[in-house]
Amino acid sequence: MKPFVKILSTAVIVFSMTAVLHATNDSIKPLGKDVIKAAAQKTGNTVITVEDHYAEGGLGDAVAGELSVDGIKVHKLAVRELPHSGKPDELIAKYGIDSNAIIKAVKSL
Repeated sequence: MKPFVKILSTAVIVFSMTAVLHATNDSIKPLGKDVIKAAAQKTGNTVITVEDHYAEGGLGDAVAGELSVDGIKVHKLAVRELPHSGKPDELIAKYGIDSNAIIKAVKSL
Protein backbone atom coordinates (compact mmCIF):
# COMPACT_ATOMS: atom_id res chain seq x y z
CA MET A 1 0.00 0.00 0.00
CA LYS A 2 1.41 3.35 -1.00
CA PRO A 3 0.74 6.40 1.14
CA PHE A 4 -1.91 8.81 -0.11
CA VAL A 5 -0.31 11.79 -1.88
CA LYS A 6 -2.11 15.11 -2.52
CA ILE A 7 -0.41 17.89 -4.48
CA LEU A 8 -1.27 21.48 -3.52
CA SER A 9 0.23 24.68 -4.91
CA THR A 10 2.59 25.15 -1.95
CA ALA A 11 3.24 21.64 -0.64
CA VAL A 12 2.76 17.94 -1.14
CA ILE A 13 0.69 16.32 1.59
CA VAL A 14 1.49 12.66 2.34
CA PHE A 15 -0.96 10.83 4.60
CA SER A 16 -0.57 7.62 6.52
CA MET A 17 -3.17 6.68 9.08
CA THR A 18 -2.30 3.68 11.25
CA ALA A 19 -5.88 2.43 11.42
CA VAL A 20 -5.98 2.12 7.63
CA LEU A 21 -2.63 0.35 7.48
CA HIS A 22 -3.58 -2.11 10.22
CA ALA A 23 -7.00 -2.78 8.72
CA THR A 24 -5.43 -3.70 5.39
CA ASN A 25 -2.51 -5.53 7.04
CA ASP A 26 -0.18 -3.36 4.96
CA SER A 27 2.72 -0.97 5.49
CA ILE A 28 4.06 2.14 3.81
CA LYS A 29 6.88 0.20 2.20
CA PRO A 30 7.80 0.54 -0.52
CA LEU A 31 7.66 4.26 0.18
CA GLY A 32 6.95 5.49 -3.33
CA LYS A 33 9.93 7.84 -3.24
CA ASP A 34 9.75 8.64 -6.94
CA VAL A 35 6.07 9.61 -6.75
CA ILE A 36 6.58 11.84 -3.71
CA LYS A 37 9.78 13.38 -5.10
CA ALA A 38 8.14 14.18 -8.46
CA ALA A 39 5.18 15.77 -6.67
CA ALA A 40 7.49 17.76 -4.36
CA GLN A 41 9.38 19.18 -7.32
CA LYS A 42 6.10 20.79 -8.46
CA THR A 43 5.66 22.57 -5.10
CA GLY A 44 9.03 24.11 -4.35
CA ASN A 45 10.40 20.91 -2.80
CA THR A 46 8.10 20.96 0.22
CA VAL A 47 6.34 17.96 1.73
CA ILE A 48 4.03 17.74 4.74
CA THR A 49 3.47 14.32 6.24
CA VAL A 50 0.43 13.57 8.38
CA GLU A 51 0.28 10.50 10.59
CA ASP A 52 -1.82 9.42 13.55
CA HIS A 53 1.03 8.19 15.73
CA TYR A 54 4.39 9.42 17.02
CA ALA A 55 6.64 11.25 14.58
CA GLU A 56 9.70 9.21 15.53
CA GLY A 57 10.12 6.23 13.25
CA GLY A 58 6.98 6.96 11.26
CA LEU A 59 6.10 8.14 7.78
CA GLY A 60 7.65 11.58 8.26
CA ASP A 61 11.00 10.10 9.22
CA ALA A 62 10.85 7.67 6.30
CA VAL A 63 10.06 10.46 3.82
CA ALA A 64 12.68 12.81 5.29
CA GLY A 65 15.27 10.04 5.26
CA GLU A 66 14.70 9.42 1.57
CA LEU A 67 14.17 12.95 0.29
CA SER A 68 16.11 15.37 2.51
CA VAL A 69 19.32 14.54 0.66
CA ASP A 70 17.63 15.91 -2.47
CA GLY A 71 16.92 19.25 -0.76
CA ILE A 72 13.25 18.51 -0.15
CA LYS A 73 11.90 20.05 3.06
CA VAL A 74 9.72 17.69 5.10
CA HIS A 75 7.34 19.07 7.74
CA LYS A 76 5.84 16.40 10.01
CA LEU A 77 2.40 16.55 11.61
CA ALA A 78 2.14 13.74 14.15
CA VAL A 79 1.22 12.95 17.74
CA ARG A 80 3.76 14.72 19.95
CA GLU A 81 2.53 13.80 23.43
CA LEU A 82 1.26 10.77 25.31
CA PRO A 83 -2.02 9.85 23.57
CA HIS A 84 -5.31 9.39 25.41
CA SER A 85 -8.56 7.61 24.67
CA GLY A 86 -11.39 9.49 23.03
CA LYS A 87 -13.46 9.97 19.91
CA PRO A 88 -11.35 9.87 16.74
CA ASP A 89 -12.36 13.35 15.53
CA GLU A 90 -11.57 14.88 18.91
CA LEU A 91 -8.22 13.12 19.14
CA ILE A 92 -6.96 14.11 15.71
CA ALA A 93 -7.88 17.72 16.50
CA LYS A 94 -6.23 17.54 19.94
CA TYR A 95 -2.98 16.22 18.49
CA GLY A 96 -2.86 18.66 15.58
CA ILE A 97 -3.36 16.26 12.70
CA ASP A 98 -6.87 17.21 11.58
CA SER A 99 -7.84 19.19 8.48
CA ASN A 100 -7.53 22.51 10.34
CA ALA A 101 -3.97 21.67 11.37
CA ILE A 102 -3.09 20.67 7.82
CA ILE A 103 -4.51 23.93 6.44
CA LYS A 104 -2.58 25.90 9.07
CA ALA A 105 0.65 24.08 8.20
CA VAL A 106 0.21 24.70 4.47
CA LYS A 107 -0.56 28.39 5.01
CA SER A 108 2.52 28.78 7.22
CA LEU A 109 4.84 27.73 4.39
